[in-house]
Amino acid sequence: MLHNTVGAAMALDVLAAAVVAAVVAAGDGPRAARLLGIGERVWELTGRAQMDSPDLLATRRSHERRVRAEIGGTAYKEAYDQGRAMPYEEGLDYAARDG
Repeated sequence: MLHNTVGAAMALDVLAAAVVAAVVAAGDGPRAARLLGIGERVWELTGRAQMDSPDLLATRRSHERRVRAEIGGTAYKEAYDQGRAMPYEEGLDYAARDG
């Protein structure tokens, strides 16, 4: 379970990064914020956010700032909280959907 959870958390971070890169062009800011929230929840299951890697943590903070700047603090918090509230399987299903 732990191995799969770490893999899922890392995949969610990569997916969120890809969505963040498309935010300006496609307007996917709320989806990116939800993915960041889902990723945070999944990382919590591992007990070590981004494996305590300073580089991974800095990258995640950068993505969070970019999405927050794009959609605003209130919209970011709402979408992020929606993602964080999703149960593990539901979050992975959401992440696997296209848009």
